[in-house]
Amino acid sequence: MTRATPIQLGVVIADAEAPRVAFDGSDRLRVEFLDYTGTERVLVFEGVYGFRWQYADAELLEGEPHDGAAVLHDSEWVAELRRQGAVADSEQVEHYRLNFNATGSLEVAAAGWALG
Repeated sequence: MTRATPIQLGVVIADAEAPRVAFDGSDRLRVEFLDYTGTERVLVFEGVYGFRWQYADAELLEGEPHDGAAVLHDSEWVAELRRQGAVADSEQVEHYRLNFNATGSLEVAAAGWALG
């Protein structure tokens, strides 16, 4: 059963505007958005195995913020990536979900992230 642990990104994604996602074609995903103050923010995911965006609000797990980020444990998506051979059993990968309120949700399967 998938469960969520909220995480702090070091930036506020609640009420973010104009999110832009750029994949470099290898293993790096750059996420840019305007925070609630209009300040440009950047998150960079490294070791990316997959990502997906949905405009509608995601079905939240217990304890998962609708306007923040979480790591999803025991993720079916990560398990599927492993079955497909995209992720080796020995590789550490996390399933992150960033919920941007009404703007949508971004899910990333990656080794980690940092502020850009």
